[in-house]
Amino acid sequence: LKRLLEQAQQAIDGGDATAARAALQLAAIIAPDNGDIARLLHRADVLPQLLPLLQAAATAEAAGDLPQAQQLLQQATLLDPLHQRAQGELQRIAAKFREQGFNGAMSQGYAALNEGRFDSARKAFGEAAKLQPESKEAASALQEVRTAETARQLASLEQQGSQDEQQEQWQKAVAAYEQAQKI
Repeated sequence: LKRLLEQAQQAIDGGDATAARAALQLAAIIAPDNGDIARLLHRADVLPQLLPLLQAAATAEAAGDLPQAQQLLQQATLLDPLHQRAQGELQRIAAKFREQGFNGAMSQGYAALNEGRFDSARKAFGEAAKLQPESKEAASALQEVRTAETARQLASLEQQGSQDEQQEQWQKAVAAYEQAQKI
């Protein structure tokens, strides 16, 4: 019985519903009340629906449509949550999709940082950090935003102080420089 159930499991994992049903029919003769037989039979019955979803997901991935591939694989795992290939592919595509989102957010963040749009840069790098919480790159980029903002503030205060000096407005110049020192 155990060998027949293992054969059915292997056939299901290999996408062969006919071989799975044949092994399960023999197993049902040996142990008609075995609960594993009904579970495996259900899994074999959904294979004709599951396999096209796996194929469509592979096609969507090849076309670069990771959201579609992920959606199709989620449908496949709903049909058979124990199907190893469907679960493995879903995990792989989800990780690939997160990586793609991370890279896109980092690119947007650096573009915004280069243009001096610090709020947009912070938001994009924050999104990247959510997608990959342990990312040193995202944390470093957020620090770069803080550094650039500080540098801009200091340059502005230095320029203001210099202008005040040229206009002989000494109190304003001192105030600008003191404010810069506090940063």
